[in-house]
Amino acid sequence: MLETKRLILRKISLKDIPFAYKNWVADEEVTKFITWKKHKDVGETKDLLEFWINKYKFKNTYRWIIELKEMGEPIGIIDVVSLDEKLNMAVIGYAIGKTWWNKGIVTEAFSRIIKFLFESVKLNRVEAIHMTSNIASGKVMEKCGLKYEGTNRQRLKNKEELVDVSIYGILAEDYFKGRKFKAIVDRPVGYVDDYKNVYPINYGFIPGIISGDGEEQDAYILTEDNKPLEEFTGELIAKIIRKDDVEEKWVLGEDNRIYSRDEIFEKTLFMEQHFDSIIKIIKTP
Repeated sequence: MLETKRLILRKISLKDIPFAYKNWVADEEVTKFITWKKHKDVGETKDLLEFWINKYKFKNTYRWIIELKEMGEPIGIIDVVSLDEKLNMAVIGYAIGKTWWNKGIVTEAFSRIIKFLFESVKLNRVEAIHMTSNIASGKVMEKCGLKYEGTNRQRLKNKEELVDVSIYGILAEDYFKGRKFKAIVDRPVGYVDDYKNVYPINYGFIPGIISGDGEEQDAYILTEDNKPLEEFTGELIAKIIRKDDVEEKWVLGEDNRIYSRDEIFEKTLFMEQHFDSIIKIIKTP
């Protein structure tokens, strides 16, 4: 479950069937920009939600009900409609009842999903498309940080009609650039681990962000004075991708300092020499 100021984003349940039918799936104005037709009866909604629920048995299914806290009932849905593991990217889709249009709700939900997909799932790219006639959806994408990348002619079949779509995308490096994270230092400069590795720099973890091993995200910390620290807040300047491990390491640095790939390699070699790693620079001049 994910949460925002106004919303709860959670898995679908059978209890959502009557609300989905009432709030969006049977509304022709909502389904105008969705490839499936409006539902004629609640039985259709039941079949669809049961189908979606059954998909949760697959590991990489990401689909959330959008529940408005003040109402305590679902008003829409947002999901990963396509996941490409080779390219490490996802395509997002969403629908919300027209009663809640133009209230910033989809923007709020989509922004939270982007945060989850980049920080926890560790995707490299998130994209979304909209029919060119659905201008409001493009505005949502822009507000969420996605950039317009072009229009594909007759790219999608909506009901019986081939329609043009606009494509928007955001990369992990776009999302992370300039963002600051707080790390708790549990291995300060001079720390010796069980394998007799002596830490020449500070090393810690970022609370609330989960890495590929299910634990909180680890981070190397680079500072000019390189003094032992208890905690540190700084920009994400690079990611270290381990080809032979389930997790990646983050590198945090001070605001006014740019580190080259060679500098980062040298400072993290004490640990990364044991792995087949590549360094992806996030902070550039």
